[in-house]
Amino acid sequence: MRKRSAYKPRAALVNPLTLLEPLNKDQQQALLLRCYSALNSMTKGAKAEPNDWRDIADVLNIVETMTLHTGHLTPGPIVPALEQVRDAMKSAQERHQRGLGLRLDGMGLGAVRFVLDIYAEAISVITAADMLSIIRTTHKLVAQAQAAGDAQVVSL
Repeated sequence: MRKRSAYKPRAALVNPLTLLEPLNKDQQQALLLRCYSALNSMTKGAKAEPNDWRDIADVLNIVETMTLHTGHLTPGPIVPALEQVRDAMKSAQERHQRGLGLRLDGMGLGAVRFVLDIYAEAISVITAADMLSIIRTTHKLVAQAQAAGDAQVVSL
């Protein structure tokens, strides 16, 4: 008997050239709106929800992938900013576990703004196909880090 292949049909694109264009303005604004509203809730002292922190962590991971793994961004000043954001999020988690508010400090907010600005510039230039590839690579890297025990998933 012949072995069956794992055929998985995919949806056909109406216009495949759309993958070669950057995200349109509406898509860019939708992505950035979530990020900036998360940053706003962290800045204004409003109760930051876990989804706000997840949105910022997702941007952090995507910018890290674009910088260190895919070569879309030059590491220069980006890597120290990514480390500052990561350290600020860890210290905010520690403060939250002590019963204090779940907020970033001033240095962390500045670093998050810097990383969000880089992300905003990147999504205005990078094609949709490249962005999908970057997101897939990010998911793989996070899964590998979790499996190896190098990553910490924080539950709030």
